[in-house]
Amino acid sequence: MKPQELPEWAVFGVGETQQLPVFEDGIVGADELDEELGDWASGSFRLRDRRFALDWLGEDETDAVHKEHGWMSG
Repeated sequence: MKPQELPEWAVFGVGETQQLPVFEDGIVGADELDEELGDWASGSFRLRDRRFALDWLGEDETDAVHKEHGWMSG
């Protein structure tokens, strides 16, 4: 089996919401990759059989999240 890179996602609940977990993450499998990337490109994602709007973080926001959670910024 040939190694391959797959995207990992993370969702953080912001503010008071019961629609999203406080934190959840996962890896998109190769068999779901095309559909998932299509969703992301159109500004949405699916989680727990529901569809949500997707907003990408800007560079400064991304850096702040990486720092807050102790992740390395690429």
